Amino acid sequence: MSETFRQIVHLLMGVIGAAVILSLDDRGAFIFVSAALVAQFLVCDAITRGYDIPVLSRVMDESERNEKVPLKGGIAYAAGALFCLAVFSREYTAVGLVTVGVLDSVSTLVGLRFGRHVVRGKKSLEGTVAGIIAAALALSLLIPRRSAGSSRHTSRSTTTWRSRLGRA
Repeated sequence: MSETFRQIVHLLMGVIGAAVILSLDDRGAFIFVSAALVAQFLVCDAITRGYDIPVLSRVMDESERNEKVPLKGGIAYAAGALFCLAVFSREYTAVGLVTVGVLDSVSTLVGLRFGRHVVRGKKSLEGTVAGIIAAALALSLLIPRRSAGSSRHTSRSTTTWRSRLGRA
């Protein structure tokens, strides 16, 4: 298994998941994430029972760690997204998915390649800093900016989520 391939899959799932959630209405986003969660449970069950699923089994072989429960991370990710959708808005959920996807993937990739100063366990200072910077850059493209003279507590941003996505 290639850790680089695995992290690229994680990065794409975070960004694509956020984009799909933002492109749907509230009900559609909830249904989409619920369906993704159910699909992962079904695939997990099939793989655990020894079934070979065309294309997906190959991707799983390349991107999953050797664990007793396949798709454990994906199931936790979808369950977390579903919880966020139930409690928060789609926009906040998307921000969370982008943050997790980008920060985790970039910090791991940079840490494996350039990490020299261990912070804790296998986590490196270089990977952590790179992940934070990458997540901040990704979020700066996603989160609306406040206008120059706006007060933090009294004024809403003049840029809406929909207009940032070209759907004003």
